[in-house]
Amino acid sequence: MTEPSGPIPAGTNRCILCGAELEFVFKDDGPQFHDAVMFRAYGTYGSTLWDWVAPGTALVINICDGCLTDRSRLVLVETVVKPQPEVSYKVWDPEQPE
Repeated sequence: MTEPSGPIPAGTNRCILCGAELEFVFKDDGPQFHDAVMFRAYGTYGSTLWDWVAPGTALVINICDGCLTDRSRLVLVETVVKPQPEVSYKVWDPEQPE
């Protein structure tokens, strides 16, 4: 998904937890801020408040580094390890194209 071009709505450059005003990385291009982490939620099975609406639609929130650090005991790091693909071999036969 690409970042939106143009300014974001006024007043949304704030930490969702403490309300601190966040400084834009790029003044007129998307919700990226210094000293903050941006999260996108496309929906979850547990929420009926926000569930997947349409392709490419997501909630976007920002949490300042201070709030993230202060609440680190509540933050999970997810690591996804993909299994090794199954690999098979056969002798190449130039007379039998794949």
